[in-house]
Amino acid sequence: MKTWCYAEPVYDANGKIIDDKVLEITEAQILESYYPFWSDTMRDLGREDKISDQNCIDDFVTVNWCWEKKESE
Repeated sequence: MKTWCYAEPVYDANGKIIDDKVLEITEAQILESYYPFWSDTMRDLGREDKISDQNCIDDFVTVNWCWEKKESE
């Protein structure tokens, strides 16, 4: 199973982005946290035929500009 990395912004007290932090998430964690929302949205859009684990992971990776964690990281 792959692990993905993505940058999440860090905000100051005024809401200005001052930095970012890199988070890691496994494909199992993506499915656990994102699949319920994503699949409901796909149903609402009439795209039940596109609902799959891989399509959910692909969408999360695209939306969050993820990159695959290499074993050496």
